[in-house]
Amino acid sequence: MPLKEKYPLDAEEQSALTKTSLASQLMLLIIGLCVAGLLHGMKTGDWVGGMAFGWVPDFLLHVRPSIWLILGPVLMIAIVAAVDFALKNNSSYQAFQQRMRSGLMGEMFRLPLPIICGLMVIAGIVEEFVFRYAMLGCFLIAFTKLVGLVPGAAIALILSSLIFWKVHSQYKDAWSGVMVFSIGMLLGLLYLYTQSWLVVAVTHAVYNIADITNERHRMMNDPDYFGGDEAPDRLLVDNKIEL
Repeated sequence: MPLKEKYPLDAEEQSALTKTSLASQLMLLIIGLCVAGLLHGMKTGDWVGGMAFGWVPDFLLHVRPSIWLILGPVLMIAIVAAVDFALKNNSSYQAFQQRMRSGLMGEMFRLPLPIICGLMVIAGIVEEFVFRYAMLGCFLIAFTKLVGLVPGAAIALILSSLIFWKVHSQYKDAWSGVMVFSIGMLLGLLYLYTQSWLVVAVTHAVYNIADITNERHRMMNDPDYFGGDEAPDRLLVDNKIEL
C-alpha cells in the first residue's frame, strides 16, 4: 500500500505546508541578501556596493566543488545515524521522537516525495547561504578582529549555530534544540574547513532527504509509528499548532 493511501494527508493541508515552507525560505533569503551585503562591506569597506550585489564575485569563489561533496553528506548522515542508534533505548529520546511524529513533522514526511525533496533542496540552498556564507562570514570577521583567529572562529561558529537553532524554533523540545544546534555546528565546521558554500548546501539537502526517506520507510513498516494515535492532519489549516 502506498504511503499516501496508508496515511493520507489532506490536500488543503499539503498546500498550506508547501506555501508556509516556501514563504519562510523567501523571508530567510531576503535576510541573507542583506547580511551578504553587510559581509561585503566588512570585507571591502564598500557598503553601498554590498547592497548592490557587490558580494556576488566573492560568493562565487565559495561555489567550489571538492571531494567533500561526497564526504560531507556521508559524514553527516553517519554521525546522526550513530547518535540515533546510541539513543534508541533512551526513553526521553524516544518520547521526543514520538512528539515530533505527532506534530507538524508527521505531516511534512507525508507530503508527495517530489514536493518534500524540492523543499529540502531549497532549504539547503537558502539556509546555507544565510547561516554559513553570510552570517558565519560576518561573525568570523568581527570576532577574529576582537579576540584572534581561533577564539573568534569558535565564537562565530557557536553564535551562528544558535541563531540557526532559533530560526528553527518551531522545534521547541529540548532534544530537538540540541539536534538542530549540533547540525548547525557540524555544517559550520564543514564550511570553515572547506570554505565551500556548495559543499554545505549539498550536505544539508542530502541529509534532509535521507532523513525524510528513512522516516517514510519507518512509517510504512512500523505499525506503531504514531504511538497508537491517528496520523496528524490539518494542523495548519485548523490552527492546531503554533508556528
